[in-house]
This record gives sequence, C-alpha cells and structure tokens, in this order.
Amino acid sequence: MNADSERKKPKHAGPQMAVRWLPVEALEPDPRNARLHPPGQVSRIADSIAAFGFNVPVLIDGESRIVAGHGRALAARRLGLAEIPTIALDHLSEAERRAFMIADNRLAELASWDENRLGVELEALKCLDLDFALSATGFEIGEIDLKIEPPHGPGRGRGPRRRRGPPVARAGETWALGPHRLVCGDAHDEVTAPSTPRSGDGRRRPAKPRAFTRRESGSTRSRAPAGAPAPRKRSRGRLHEDSTDPGAPTSPGELKHIFVESSRPLCR
Repeated sequence: MNADSERKKPKHAGPQMAVRWLPVEALEPDPRNARLHPPGQVSRIADSIAAFGFNVPVLIDGESRIVAGHGRALAARRLGLAEIPTIALDHLSEAERRAFMIADNRLAELASWDENRLGVELEALKCLDLDFALSATGFEIGEIDLKIEPPHGPGRGRGPRRRRGPPVARAGETWALGPHRLVCGDAHDEVTAPSTPRSGDGRRRPAKPRAFTRRESGSTRSRAPAGAPAPRKRSRGRLHEDSTDPGAPTSPGELKHIFVESSRPLCR
C-alpha cells in the first residue's frame, strides 16, 4: 500500500455496522442537540416515512441516545410507530459524537438545488400515476407548481420571450394612463426627454400643456407647443441631474423623468 492510499484512508474505518430495530420509547433525544425541528417539518418527515418507509436509520450512541435523526424519531412518534431502525456509533468517542451531531446537520445545509433538474423531475413525477402524494418529496403543492412553471422549463434562464408581431408602442408616442402620461422613446433623445424648469425652492413647476392627438391604437402622439424652451443636452451613460426621484410624490401637473438604461430598444 503506497503513501497516497494510506493518507486517503479515513481515521475511523469503523466496524461493520448493523441495523437494529429498537422501540421508539427507548431512544433518548440528546439535550445538546442544537438543531430545531418545528412541527411543520416533523409533519413533512412523517409524510415521507408513510409514503416510502423508514429508509434512513437513526444514529445512536451506546446508551441509545440519539446522535443524528432527531426529526425522524419525532416523526415516528407522530405516526405511532413502535420500533424504528437504528445504527450504533460505538466506534466514536464522546467528543467525536458531539462534533458529528453538528456536522451531520451543517454539511447538508451546504448543498444546493439544480433548479432545472428539480423542475424536470417534479414535472415528470406529477405526470405519473402515483400511489402517494407528491408532497411526500418535502415540497408543498404550491412550491411544486412554481418549480415546474414555464420559467423552469427547457428555455428557463433565458428571460421572457418577446411577443411576435408588430410593436404596440412606437418611439415618439405618448400613452395616456389616466391622469398620467408615459412617453415611449430613448432618454438620450432631446425630443423624448425635455427638461422642465424648476421653481425657486427647487421643486419642478408644472409643465406647459401639450397638444395630444389620439390614435386608433389607444395611444397618443405628442408634440411640443410653440414657444417651448429648447431642451438641454443630456450625456449618454448616466442619468441627467434634473431627473426626479421616481419614488417621490408627484404634484398635479408635475413632469417626472424616469430614465432606464437599456442595451436594446423597449419600443420601436
């Protein structure tokens, strides 16, 4: 045996472990266990055991004190089981058992889901004629539906699909949204985003009225009235200094500029 294989050999090869079925009442929870098991989680573990059986033995020490599997033991009590499978960790010292109790819970937390594969698997199971509830997987029905929705399908992660056909909004149009107006265009365009004068206290004064011509599509096309002040130039790549806070309250007649930097046109 070479040195490399000797280094890879675990510290505790351990004896051959045997599964023993012990009465649930004979198992003692470890009061030092820092892992909490709320009733909702215990209920889900119980549903899984009822659907698939008790497939993961509870790990105990030489005195039948639970080292790993407190949640499964609670679920067994909930189901009224008389006996459950156990494995005794006699080869570990007291300090090692205490450290393993933490490691067994913590290491499981470091894993993550492949959302694509999870969605595919749940969708495949949902299409089968199962003799158990799909919630036995640990996911509630609402969570399962979210996992298998189109955003998690073959094209997931690519963003929303663009609607085919002619665009509804065109650059230069202004849409009437109740008392508000929404301009479709490029914020870098001086015609699309004209500046608005401010009053002495720094607040924007109501914008001069615009003339609107309603189109059959339901949108409105705007044109600046005669004598309107020439708009100031805006630099590309950043918001202009007289842009207003989009979250601030808007006064009647006030014109608020909200610019969105985008690498592709939002309207045509």
